[in-house]
Amino acid sequence: MRILYLLSSSNLWGARKSFLEILKFINREIFIPFTILPRPGPLENELRKIQVEYRIIHLPPWRKWNRWRERKKALKELLSFLEENNFSLIHANSHFVTPYAIKTGKLLELPVITHIRALLTPDKIRKYLIQKSDLIICNSIASSQVFLPHLQQKVKVIYNGIDTDYYKPAPLEKVKEFRKSLGLSDEPILGYLGKISREKGVDILLEILPELKRQGIKILVGGEVRRERDKDLETALKNSGAVLLGNVDNPPLFYSSINILFFPTRIESFGRVAVESLSCKTPVIASRVGGVKEIVEDGKTGYLFSLENPREALEKILILVNNPQKRKEMGEEGRKKAQKNFEIRKKVKEIEEMYSYIIGGPS
Repeated sequence: MRILYLLSSSNLWGARKSFLEILKFINREIFIPFTILPRPGPLENELRKIQVEYRIIHLPPWRKWNRWRERKKALKELLSFLEENNFSLIHANSHFVTPYAIKTGKLLELPVITHIRALLTPDKIRKYLIQKSDLIICNSIASSQVFLPHLQQKVKVIYNGIDTDYYKPAPLEKVKEFRKSLGLSDEPILGYLGKISREKGVDILLEILPELKRQGIKILVGGEVRRERDKDLETALKNSGAVLLGNVDNPPLFYSSINILFFPTRIESFGRVAVESLSCKTPVIASRVGGVKEIVEDGKTGYLFSLENPREALEKILILVNNPQKRKEMGEEGRKKAQKNFEIRKKVKEIEEMYSYIIGGPS
């Protein structure tokens, strides 16, 4: 069975990382993946590494009315490609490309799956034609709740998966070397990994950072600014004495080298970094939003706090900083939860079952 994947971006951020994990572990004796990318980008090299074929077809934003000529051209090119190749299913990796899957797939009587990796509104479900999908995979219960009862029969919650054999605690000697390379030793470290932006709550980190410094806690930040409007956050972090690493090439070593991961995001359908951290036995203190509440169990694998009360986050951080045994217990529980609920091999099997069901019908 040949599966055509449509992507809305060629970068290597969250949704594309989760997509790559699916391709790495899918059973290629049964399912043969092919990917449509909207433009050249870093994802091309990753697809080559895992020997997945791809083609670039520019898919302009669906809802920008002044791009209709480009959309028409893209639909024609995609339809022609589908007609020339024998695919069994179209899998839209995000709602942004669902209209392209629906418009071409329905003409050729191909089933369409839409993967929801965001918190949507009813208006977006309608405008992106998501309701016309044959199956809707949501990456959390939170992202599934927007769908009205008559669409719930199409909805299946399948959490994003991670490779827990890769995301595991790093050897102690490697951790010591990494800390030493940064001029750090045994002092407590609070880590942040992700996009430096207000959307991800970096301004909340900055608000509590002076008190963290007074308590002797070091701040380690991995990630980069992607928008000009957030440049001031990066500058403020540098001026505050936080250690900025830029892009992190070895996430398991990062998670293993910090004592707590801070995840103050304002909106999140899932929260991949929280799962990665738990899998490396590092507890997470996170905002009580979206799908994050399904990952971090308050008081068991970390703590949740209200975005309206940064002081609560500070208090939870200090509790864990001053209680190494509690951190260890939470780390152990986090690892168990990651292996049980988010192991990629289990998630891929669930997706494969959906493919078989939708292509062949109920068994």
